[in-house]
Amino acid sequence: MGWKCAPQVMGLVRGEPKQGQKHRANIRKIAMEAGYERASKSDTLDKSRSSKNHYDGYSSGAEFAAVMEQEASKYRVEVNGKTKDKKPVVRKKGLPHNAVIGWAVIYNPPAEVCVTWTNEDYQKFYADCRKCMAEIEPRLFRSENIRMSAEHFDEGIPPDENSGVIDRHLHDLGVSKDADGRYCGNLIDAKLLIKINERFPALMRECGWDMDDLDRTDFERAKTDKEYASERNAKRRQSGLSVNKHLGKKAREMAEDAAELVEQAEALKAQMEADAAARQQQLDLTAQQQETTRKEQEALTQQQEDTQKKLDGRDKGQRRLLKFIYNLYQNLSGERAAFRTYSEGVEMFKAAMDSFVERTTTEARTKAQEEAAAAFQKKEDALEAQKSVLDELEQLRDKLQSSTDTDASRKRFMEAHTFRDGRTLEDAYQASIRQKQEHDTTFMNRASELRNEYDRLRQGVEQQEKQ
Repeated sequence: MGWKCAPQVMGLVRGEPKQGQKHRANIRKIAMEAGYERASKSDTLDKSRSSKNHYDGYSSGAEFAAVMEQEASKYRVEVNGKTKDKKPVVRKKGLPHNAVIGWAVIYNPPAEVCVTWTNEDYQKFYADCRKCMAEIEPRLFRSENIRMSAEHFDEGIPPDENSGVIDRHLHDLGVSKDADGRYCGNLIDAKLLIKINERFPALMRECGWDMDDLDRTDFERAKTDKEYASERNAKRRQSGLSVNKHLGKKAREMAEDAAELVEQAEALKAQMEADAAARQQQLDLTAQQQETTRKEQEALTQQQEDTQKKLDGRDKGQRRLLKFIYNLYQNLSGERAAFRTYSEGVEMFKAAMDSFVERTTTEARTKAQEEAAAAFQKKEDALEAQKSVLDELEQLRDKLQSSTDTDASRKRFMEAHTFRDGRTLEDAYQASIRQKQEHDTTFMNRASELRNEYDRLRQGVEQQEKQ
């Protein structure tokens, strides 16, 4: 998408234009507004910057107007006429007082487009504008007709203190004579302005400028379409606003945009703070769950140790019982003749006792191991779920970090506006982002510590399982 720039053309006359004269203005007022007198009523005029203005030809608007008026007063053209007795005669005739003796053109590119322009870019833009205007109507706008040029640096958007960018535009003022030296100011009419609006953007695109077509009225349609004619008349009245009203409108629009940006920034900040609080709450809950799991794991480990001690104690008791029985049988009399030999009876009893001990010990150990394995699996599933939550939180952190807005136009706009304490909107916006990043860094460090604690507990459980 390109941008629009329409040359502002005005015919210059001596004194005030008569009622009904369109596209006409007082040459002295226009020239003194462009010249170093800076007789402008613009609300954005800052004469402290007027020393930066550049002038070619005349720098004084009053001097330019005086020379143009004097030249027009001396102008005479021969016309054929007749005397009272019908005899042909050649007379010299001057210009009517309200004749168009000059013209003024303003080339004012949009400030937002020129942010990155260098001085060479501006000079090329002005030169291409003059070239295109001369091609559209060479009788008026050819280079030798330009008598005065003024490039203004003291109007429009205030300069950016950080980048040094200043709003600039050019005034060209010239004489309305054709190549034969005849005044042709009557060429400045509605048809010429329509022709300029139609051809100027296309010619500028040929020169390399990304310029969109200008809006223009279809006068043939306006003759039959009353609704269309009414809309176009309203738009022309709107486009005819004074500079102050136009700039006031632009200022209100910029203020509304700034307020919207601030509101969006505040909403984003509130959302980020709410998300951070929710993440912290979730992290606290996760830490609490992990602490509970750790304690349960320790209790389970202690329970397993206690069970093993009980099994070991039972083995010792069984061994003592076996020894007692063995000793008992050793001291038996011969009445215990159920066995063919004493040794056989002892061995058979010992085998039975060993079988009983082995069966009971194996069942107890198996049951304890199954209970321990089920409890461990349950805790392991819980730890895996908590790890998934941590992974999702880390992905959310990466997503939040990648969503940081570094839009260049937003940054330039926010850096161009300051609070009363001297801070720019960008300073406030970046400060909130840094605060959020610091908070997220603390959050992720805590998450990393919890992850390490989880891995340590898991390794400990795995080692116990192997043993």
